[in-house]
Amino acid sequence: MAILVNPANLQKLEFNVTSAEPGPFRLTIVTGTFDGAVQVNSGGGWSTNSGSFKALLDPLLAAGQFRKATAIAALAGRSCTPGGPNTILQWSVDDAQATWDDESGKVQLIVDATVSAQPANAISTVTRFMFQVTTLAKIA
Repeated sequence: MAILVNPANLQKLEFNVTSAEPGPFRLTIVTGTFDGAVQVNSGGGWSTNSGSFKALLDPLLAAGQFRKATAIAALAGRSCTPGGPNTILQWSVDDAQATWDDESGKVQLIVDATVSAQPANAISTVTRFMFQVTTLAKIA
């Protein structure tokens, strides 16, 4: 289950576009950041931990308006405590998806991330993400 986060540093760009489907459409591009922690404390061998985060974004849409959305996400903040010589730390964004959330009427961004560390006492943490979501919606 994804942890609900509050997006920050939001910027939004909207403009009307044409589509192969008849009628007017609006393209909305939202960029921003959110805080979300995924941490692993290595117990000696290779240790891994994953987390999933959900942010609700503009535009607010009625049923039937949403057509498609794309999302990208990147690591914006991380920290580490090396466990000694030959420490290996890894951080990754595994997936970023944007879909329409019928409960809120907004676009939901889901970001999955993984952190890994080795050897003993190595700590690896992701603390912040940045994202961009592009949404195509039919104008009612």
